[in-house]
Amino acid sequence: IEFNNAPPQEISFNIVAANGNDGIRGVVPSGSAPVLISANTIVANQRDGMELWYFADLVQIEKTVLAFNGDLGLRCGRPYDRCPTLSCSNIYGNSEDWSPNIAEQVDLRGNFSADPCFCDFAGQDYSTCSNSWCLPGRHPWGCDDLVGALGAGCGECECGGVVKTESSTWGSLKSLYR
Repeated sequence: IEFNNAPPQEISFNIVAANGNDGIRGVVPSGSAPVLISANTIVANQRDGMELWYFADLVQIEKTVLAFNGDLGLRCGRPYDRCPTLSCSNIYGNSEDWSPNIAEQVDLRGNFSADPCFCDFAGQDYSTCSNSWCLPGRHPWGCDDLVGALGAGCGECECGGVVKTESSTWGSLKSLYR
């Protein structure tokens, strides 16, 4: 999905997979109406899951999976260091998941980093196993909604565990290395 200077108001309920470039790519100019990116599964794209430029802080990303993309889960901020607000979203298995521009959001508003546990990734079935962290009621991070475009499509699978995140202070981190 690509847009240039005329962003849509909403991008929802899509599977954006296996593209030769970015999954979603666009320019959000000053004065644009807010953009909602909601309930999408953005997976296995050659470059970034999403790349948003200019006034990307006008974008809200919610209930979205950005997984197993070639580079970043989300690239944003050029040139003004403005990134979307994320909520109830899972960024996992990309070359870099929670990049520096969005790292502070990993443990806020129900965001997390866990294997989405797709039914058949190789066969491009991006519905989730019945024990996926993306299903309603399965993740303990303050989000009770379905994360991604598709719900359970098969029984339990061997899923990777949650990448545990926790809040900390700079002083406590420094003390680990003394």
